[in-house]
Amino acid sequence: MSAVRAFIVSALAAAALSPLAAMAANEYHPAPGEAGVKKYPEHRTAGKSRSEVKAEAQKDNSLARATRGEGAAPAQAAKPASAGKTREQVKNEAVRASKAGEIVKGD
Repeated sequence: MSAVRAFIVSALAAAALSPLAAMAANEYHPAPGEAGVKKYPEHRTAGKSRSEVKAEAQKDNSLARATRGEGAAPAQAAKPASAGKTREQVKNEAVRASKAGEIVKGD
C-alpha cells in the first residue's frame, strides 16, 4: 500500500510543479507584489522574428485565411475524385440491387 501511496504523491507533486517548469522557459516570471510578474530578458529564447513569421504566413496564404477566420491551411490540397461512376449509375445500381434482394435492410 505504501508504494501506491508514494506513486500517487509523486504524481500529484509532478502535476503541481509542471506549470512552473513551463514558466521557466519564458522571460516573464511570477513575482510577489502588485506587479505580479518580473521580466528577465536573458531568459528569452531565440525564435523567429516577427518579419520571418509574417513572410512565412504570406508565403502559404495562412495570414489571409486567419484574418477571414478560416483557420490553418490543410496539410495537402484535396485531390479531385477519380472519374468513376456517375451519380445516376450509382442510383440505378442501388435500385437494381434492392430489387434483387442484394441489399439487406435492418440490423
